Amino acid sequence: MPHAEAETRVLMRNSHPLFEESLPFALDNVTEDMLVALRVFDKDIGHFNSFCGLVSLPIKQVLSTITEMGEEVVYRMPLMDKSGTSRKPGVLVFGISILAKDQYNEMRKVISAIQDPDQSLVALRAGEARDSGSVRL
Repeated sequence: MPHAEAETRVLMRNSHPLFEESLPFALDNVTEDMLVALRVFDKDIGHFNSFCGLVSLPIKQVLSTITEMGEEVVYRMPLMDKSGTSRKPGVLVFGISILAKDQYNEMRKVISAIQDPDQSLVALRAGEARDSGSVRL
């Protein structure tokens, strides 16, 4: 069972998608024996999502590769079948960085605000109130 999951947005009609998204995960309960696993699906309208492949690497490897907080390590890994034993067509290029807890919390707030327009309006109004002493509706 996954420790945490997240999904990128769907890019329609694109055989070489470039997502440029951040998907933050807390490291509070992560142990060195866990894996970072990324699954790739092709979302077909009106059909089931087709499994394209997966990549996985030990979290221990990720932690030993990153030498500074905020440093991004870029991986280019071949897509594998569900068992992780046979190659499938394609590669996945992705970056991993580790942030301090306060940076992580700030990133989560920003992402939540972007994903929830009502939350963005609340944050904007809170900023206006802080800057001007009142909230404009």
